[in-house]
Amino acid sequence: MNVIPLHVYRDGGLADDYVSDETLLSAEEDAWKFVETFCNQFFERRSLTLYMDGSGYKELILPYPIISVSSVTEETYGAYSMTDIKIYNRRYPKDSKKPMIVNTAEVFPVGYQNITVVGDFGLVDPDTGLPPSDLMTAVSKIVILFLEPSVGDSEWESNFSRHRLIQEQTDKWMYKFSTAPYIYGVTGVPDIDKILFMYRLNDDSISGGWI
Repeated sequence: MNVIPLHVYRDGGLADDYVSDETLLSAEEDAWKFVETFCNQFFERRSLTLYMDGSGYKELILPYPIISVSSVTEETYGAYSMTDIKIYNRRYPKDSKKPMIVNTAEVFPVGYQNITVVGDFGLVDPDTGLPPSDLMTAVSKIVILFLEPSVGDSEWESNFSRHRLIQEQTDKWMYKFSTAPYIYGVTGVPDIDKILFMYRLNDDSISGGWI
């Protein structure tokens, strides 16, 4: 997935004599895969057919944030009228943490993969169709982490070791860092990790869902 304009990296100091456009695009795709794996969800519109277990209730919790649903079908009784289906897809974080549909007319019969839901899914900004802006900022920083060997240690340190800075004397350009990096999360960079944790869905070992 490539959604971050190349000028964001260029304006941030990654000149084309350091890293080519092709390398940046490839690194961004890898960064989004990394984020999807860590967050247990994806951040683009995907058209999917989901085969869900009937709950025996009017509510049916889905595994991904809902953009839209075009049809809901039960294997024995056929298609439900979409006028009876209530879709919970309000802005983050209201329904993205627990996306679901509700059958206002009846319950979804209990069964194994007996309910088929067709629609578009993914956590995106409803106005732009893009990932949340703060997450795109985090991904742009992850791209630079991925490219650390290409841009050199000094470039990387200046951008991502600010959390280790304990003393600064700007008139003589003297900086003092703590002896060991402060490890905050999956990347070790607090500005990135606090955003990733905000969008991470955790496995609920009791109910078998995502929370």
